[in-house]
Amino acid sequence: MYLGKKLLVSVLVLVLISATVGFYFAQYLNNIEILALKNTNNQLHAEIIDQQTKIAGLQTKLDNLPPEQNVPFGNPPIVTRLGVRLMDDGIRYKYYLWATGEVLNNGNYTAYNVTVLFTLLTANGTALRAINMGTFAPNQLLPFRYQVYATGEYIESWEITPEAPMYHNSKPLF
Repeated sequence: MYLGKKLLVSVLVLVLISATVGFYFAQYLNNIEILALKNTNNQLHAEIIDQQTKIAGLQTKLDNLPPEQNVPFGNPPIVTRLGVRLMDDGIRYKYYLWATGEVLNNGNYTAYNVTVLFTLLTANGTALRAINMGTFAPNQLLPFRYQVYATGEYIESWEITPEAPMYHNSKPLF
C-alpha cells in the first residue's frame, strides 16, 4: 500500500510538472506569435507612412503646376442633346436605338477624342457601344445621327455618357 501511495504521488507530481511545462511552452509559443504580429504591424505601418509621404509629394507637385498651362481638371463640359428611340424592326439587328440630336463642347478649350458611350442593358448583360466624334473646337456643335445596336438582343434600358479624355487649350495632353 505504501508503494501504491508513492506511485500515486509520483504520477501526480509528474502531471503537475507536465502541466506547468506545457503552460510555459504554450506561453512561449504565444509570445513568438505576438512578436511576429508586432513585426508585421510595424512593417505595414512603415509602408503606410511611405505611401503617405509619396502622396504628399505628388500633391505638392500638383499644387505647384504652372498656371499658364490652363489645363482644367476633371471632365470637360461635353454636352449631348439627344433624342433616343428604341426600334424593333431592324434588318441587321432586330432591336436598336435610333439616336439623333447634337453634341456640344460647352467649354473654352479644344476637346480631343470626344466619344459618346452607350451602355445598353439587355437580357444577356451589358453591351457597350462607343461612337467616336473626333476633335471639338471650343463651343463647337456637331449633329449626331446613329443607330446603336445590341447584337440582336432586346434593349431593356440604356445610359449615354459623353467623354473627352484629352482636353487642352492648344494641343493633346498625351
